[in-house]
Amino acid sequence: MSTGQISNYAAWLVLPKAATSALQSIYYKIAYGENRGPRPGSSQFIRDRKITYSIVIAVYLTYSVYNSISELRVTNFYNLLNVPLNADTKALKRQFRSLSVLYHPDKESGNEEVFIALKQAYDILTNPVKKFGYDRFGANVISWHDCKTEYDIIVRGFGRSLPHYVVSLFIIIVLHIFQDARGSYWRYYLLISELFLETFLITRSGIQEYLQSYVSFPYRIEDLVSLCRQFTILASIAAAQLGPLLFSDNSLANSRLCEEQQIVMKSMISRISMVGKTLDAEVSRAYLSSMHPFITNTPHKTTKSKSSISEDILESKLQSYLVKQKLRSNSEVQSAFKDATERRHQII
Repeated sequence: MSTGQISNYAAWLVLPKAATSALQSIYYKIAYGENRGPRPGSSQFIRDRKITYSIVIAVYLTYSVYNSISELRVTNFYNLLNVPLNADTKALKRQFRSLSVLYHPDKESGNEEVFIALKQAYDILTNPVKKFGYDRFGANVISWHDCKTEYDIIVRGFGRSLPHYVVSLFIIIVLHIFQDARGSYWRYYLLISELFLETFLITRSGIQEYLQSYVSFPYRIEDLVSLCRQFTILASIAAAQLGPLLFSDNSLANSRLCEEQQIVMKSMISRISMVGKTLDAEVSRAYLSSMHPFITNTPHKTTKSKSSISEDILESKLQSYLVKQKLRSNSEVQSAFKDATERRHQII
């Protein structure tokens, strides 16, 4: 891993958040003017921040991938011999002869180091097994003398790749345990996707030749695998950045909202309580006013208020009133009362 890649990964910790804050502030100044705009913590502010942060992450991820592609080493045996990736044995032999005439040590313009490099490139690319391994695992196959078949090359190459996946899986598990789990499953998916893609690229023959036949494709399988690994790291960082924001429960906003709701609820409860007390007083006064005919003759020997009159007194007065009304409404009682009144007048 180069210094540029390390610095690029470290920049992910600072640049996206700083750029998001700056862009959102500039947008609010343009759209709402100075000292205006949604209040921090409000739903609109959080929504705008999510959108801005997602755009920043997407742009920076695109830039990082482009930077990784530009840093890929294009100096390889194909470039040394100045042949395309799909060059056949005849093209390799013809090009090697023309270059060896220029750089052979016996020539006045010769260069022994260049000639040795050309000879090594020609030997590797004209050997089908060595070429298969070189396209996938680079110049390391030069020292793999015990690998006689493509299967041996694949097994040896996967053995070299195994530590990468073990370390990556260990880091993902540690991050999943000790950090926020939201977004961490993306890392597992990316790692599995990387493994499947690398397995496909390494085990399939003729991929780079197929691509070279349609477009100018200067990268070998080894370069694609390297790019795939870098993209996995970058995408994992991006998922870790976006996960807590996009899939969060907005705990901060919810806490503030809950506090505001609690204040409003307390105010509403206080007002309802005051209204309830007022209504209770009004109902009590209305009730006592309607019961006044029944309690006006009650002696008030104590200093108690009207609201403290005992229920038994009210009940007895109410029963007496109901009995009188019942008697007055009965025709027989009215007739008897009339006869008694007439006899009384006669006696007088």
